[in-house]
Amino acid sequence: MARKFSSQRGEPREAVLQINGSAGTWEQQIKVRNNPCVGREVSIAVTAVADTELEVHIFNSKSLTGCTDSTIKAKRVDGRTLEGTFEDGRKVTLVRP
Repeated sequence: MARKFSSQRGEPREAVLQINGSAGTWEQQIKVRNNPCVGREVSIAVTAVADTELEVHIFNSKSLTGCTDSTIKAKRVDGRTLEGTFEDGRKVTLVRP
């Protein structure tokens, strides 16, 4: 599942989200020289909140000490698309290819 979102500074970003049941991986499709927390594959956990809502917990801290974990709360828009936000309010769109 590809995901589009914006960085802390509002720049557009993309990532690949792989979900297998209630687990999976997340990898931003960018490398940032001064931020080793960005651009590495990290583990995730998925929690169903309702039939049309879910939470994706991104465990950056398990990949590298000092990195910050994130959570996405998303709602189903259609059979391929979820839209939601990170806990800091940044918008995200998840699209199944």
